[in-house]
Amino acid sequence: MLLTEQETLRRILAATETLASEEVPIAEAGDRVLANTLFARIALPAFTNSAMDGYAVIAREVGSGTRLAVVGEQSAGADQQLQVKSGTTVRIFTGAPLPEGADAVLMQEDAERSGDEIIVRAELQPGENVRLRGGDLCEGQKIGEPGMRLNAQRLALVASQGLSRVTAYRRPRVSVVVTGSELRKPDASLGPGEIYETNGIMLSELVRGSGGLPVHFSVAIRCNHSRRWSFSGRKRPGQTSSPKVRSGDCAVEGCDPSRETIPVWPTWS
Repeated sequence: MLLTEQETLRRILAATETLASEEVPIAEAGDRVLANTLFARIALPAFTNSAMDGYAVIAREVGSGTRLAVVGEQSAGADQQLQVKSGTTVRIFTGAPLPEGADAVLMQEDAERSGDEIIVRAELQPGENVRLRGGDLCEGQKIGEPGMRLNAQRLALVASQGLSRVTAYRRPRVSVVVTGSELRKPDASLGPGEIYETNGIMLSELVRGSGGLPVHFSVAIRCNHSRRWSFSGRKRPGQTSSPKVRSGDCAVEGCDPSRETIPVWPTWS
């Protein structure tokens, strides 16, 4: 009886052991699988800041035609510890800490600058154009759990917490063995009945795209007068692998000895 795709996958996963974990630099953790739970230790944003280039103001004092004195300038970076009091404003830029006393940011397009003074051309509500501390992420919030694939966005989130290393599961090393006496490497000359081998590179990339490390054995060529096979690929020093992917088996019994040689295939461990 043929198994369904779902049942086949279930059986494979049930027989698959979880690999050991290791610490890796965050810069090398792309597409790795997280092995532990991570919690935020820094809020995002870490401080209340401006979402626009403009002027930090007290919203209730702002209306069309209002004049405000510019008492300082706050750019993104070090907090200048400026204050906004009644009748004043601070020139501010996107990402800059919101000065004490201000509760909104007037977009620069809605202000007319004249020396050390601005004339307001719009009305504002408290909180307008302001990003509040913790608005995206609070301390203690879960940001990762075992089994999570570390893509670009998740790595950026981890980096936002000041972490330089993460604990990830080791990548499985997978042997890719391609069989067929008619196969030749891309740089070889073709003889009658011969073709270039393509499955190896395809399978290796599929293994890599699934998070594995392929150990590619170029072509397994059948000997002419025996039922043994010689492997043209070689294991590199330090390489180990347990799972194996093979390509080229023959469906007709007797014409392909690879099935009989599977028990003696090296484990490369």
